[in-house]
Amino acid sequence: KVNSTVSTYGFPMGGDRISVTEGVVSRIESDIYAHSGADGHLVIQTDAAINPGNSGGPLVNMDGEVIGITNMKIAQVGVEGMGYAISINEALPVINTLIEQGSISRPWMGIGVTTVNEMVASIYGLAVNEGVLITSVVTGSPAVKAGLNQGDIITKINDTDITTTSDLAELLYKSKVGQKINITYWRGDTQETTELTLTEMPSTQ
Repeated sequence: KVNSTVSTYGFPMGGDRISVTEGVVSRIESDIYAHSGADGHLVIQTDAAINPGNSGGPLVNMDGEVIGITNMKIAQVGVEGMGYAISINEALPVINTLIEQGSISRPWMGIGVTTVNEMVASIYGLAVNEGVLITSVVTGSPAVKAGLNQGDIITKINDTDITTTSDLAELLYKSKVGQKINITYWRGDTQETTELTLTEMPSTQ
């Protein structure tokens, strides 16, 4: 829960001995999308220090329970104490699949997105005030082949309304590589639809 004490374990900066850092849970179910266009996760935010070498290590509560897998931090001048871990509830199905099959395929659209709300819609003069705004599109990705552009706003996939990045992440999590999805989106003042075939996320992502 928020404000509970947690610790991280790992080998930061290539060290040869395990290091432990301590902090608190700052927020749960944060929505983070990587700048590269990799599809995101619902994650736990913490101010416990996370550095290169910590990724993949455990986020542990004071009962010794692993509650998350550390995987990223905000690396920006003036930003401190914003690290993230994939919730253990999200990670366990992936871990079990790796144990059983030896590998895992993740469906990929190749976009970076942010949630649209009334403030965002007002600032950018958008036609709708909810959905996910495409902020970047990876060259050669399924999104490009489907005709999606930076600035488009996705509001529905198949029969599911997409109002936040969490909605999109959850839908992709339940989808499969090779699956075709129907996307409803806004481009300017015009609502359009397109079909996109999900591919496997490139290993470089």
